[in-house]
Amino acid sequence: RLPIHAMISSTMGRAQQTAEIISKRIELPFEASDLFTEVRRPTSLMGRPTDDPQAQEIEKAWMRGYLGEGPKVEDGEHFSDLIPRVGMALDYLKDHTAKHILVVTHGLFLKALYARLVFDKDMTSTEFKKIVFSLRPDNTGITVFSHDKSSEYGITCWRMRVWNDHAHLGEVR
Repeated sequence: RLPIHAMISSTMGRAQQTAEIISKRIELPFEASDLFTEVRRPTSLMGRPTDDPQAQEIEKAWMRGYLGEGPKVEDGEHFSDLIPRVGMALDYLKDHTAKHILVVTHGLFLKALYARLVFDKDMTSTEFKKIVFSLRPDNTGITVFSHDKSSEYGITCWRMRVWNDHAHLGEVR
């Protein structure tokens, strides 16, 4: 029942599957964009068991870099890579011709989007960590951002209107 004029999905498989289901249901095609993919872990972690000690060390080192506390690990996305990508994603949405856009994305990237909304482009790693560790999105949650002018102060800004809503999963009567 939400007004949706355009739909964008991450290029990752699980997001594409979700976008396909929604697309069929609302009869609206979607476009895929790498801007909205999940935060990229090092390729060397792909397919490795989570209890592998070496994989755990790589994951910890990557996470420090993702949080802006350590160097880049292999080809994993670092804080210094992520924050500009988030800015490009927000600019893409802001400049899109459609008014209401549904984006199918991922949890870590969604938290990065929100952190960028709150702290802007000069966000520090300390500020980023506050968002990463305090917000926990669940699968299929609906989060609504808007880009509009504040009636009180006359400035245009991003706002979070809804976070991780699951009412759409309730029983239909």
